[in-house]
Amino acid sequence: MKIIYTESAMEELERFQKQRKDELELFLKNKKYIFGDDIVEITASDIREADKFFKVVEFSKTKLPLTNMLLKAYLIGGFAMVILGLFYPTIMQMLDRNPTQLALVIGGLTLSLVSFFGSYYLRFREERHIELENRYKNFESKLSTEDKDK
Repeated sequence: MKIIYTESAMEELERFQKQRKDELELFLKNKKYIFGDDIVEITASDIREADKFFKVVEFSKTKLPLTNMLLKAYLIGGFAMVILGLFYPTIMQMLDRNPTQLALVIGGLTLSLVSFFGSYYLRFREERHIELENRYKNFESKLSTEDKDK
């Protein structure tokens, strides 16, 4: 497959490359700068090492609402199983130590705990993603202010 860039796409690509180059220079300048030096030398190994920090991170927000809804359904189902398990002997007029009752209570507690910790994990992951986005925006604004200073 052959890829063809339009003129405006080439301009945007050049802007993108310059922005990545500026980010790389700022990153390495902050990492390698020694007080009193006028020059920061960038080597190929520096670029390879910095490449680990400049990966594009994709985050799909389309899966989160569905997963969150599924976790809430598990939570409700789990609580229903716990209640059913607790009152199972009364409802079914069976013995107190029924294995079915124990299975319902354990299953309900498991579903409830999994959904609770799963929703906590999703909330933590979302907050972490927002933090990374804000850090990246601050980094870009820092670059643009340094460009204006030049």
